[in-house]
Amino acid sequence: MNDTAASSLRVLIDTRWANPSALRNPDRVDVCSVIDAQRRGEDPTRSWRKRVHAAQRRWYPQAPPAVAATFVAQWVLQAYASAAVFTHLSQGSPAFDAVWVQLDTRGGYPRQVVVQGQASPAIPHVPSQPHKVYLPWADDFIDAYRPGIPMSSRQRSGLVVDVWTAATMPAASPSAATDADPPPRLSCCFLYALPGMRICDGCPRGRRREPAGTCAEGEHSAGTSLGVEQSG
Repeated sequence: MNDTAASSLRVLIDTRWANPSALRNPDRVDVCSVIDAQRRGEDPTRSWRKRVHAAQRRWYPQAPPAVAATFVAQWVLQAYASAAVFTHLSQGSPAFDAVWVQLDTRGGYPRQVVVQGQASPAIPHVPSQPHKVYLPWADDFIDAYRPGIPMSSRQRSGLVVDVWTAATMPAASPSAATDADPPPRLSCCFLYALPGMRICDGCPRGRRREPAGTCAEGEHSAGTSLGVEQSG
């Protein structure tokens, strides 16, 4: 992954600095502790996946668990990418102590990322490029992710790359053409497996445009395609 100018970086999930009220919210996931728990052989995202799967089944009774498992993996990656980009843009260094994802109580999708900053951002040994902070952690997380469903190495590595690709794409302006092709993805979100849904634009399974669903950013797909209320 090449270094990217700050002007082309964007956070994928609304990200804020931590404050006492945010840290008291019980519906949050400590992103930085997830990988430590996985290293111990634990499954720290199990309850999160179950919540998302239950929400999907309210709308699609036959929703397979692969959709929730893939969305949660993508959201964890997006949260960490958002933290790296946010701190880089805010303080000139992608350095932080902790990252939490605030979840929607009913749907389980991310409403906000909360970042705990470091006392001295310009500490030694912290890479200056946000992708160099994101990539090692993302690889570590996805390699140890065991959601109870088969997940190929191509799907795992593809999720890592797709999330960072989305973070390096400037947000579309209101005047941008609406029929522009989305960037091709390396991973599949399995949204097509839900009744009535089709292969997403840019999906490696089809590479064809479809009128239903777009998975350039998983959190927006969850809000629009899965019928779950989304904020901004």
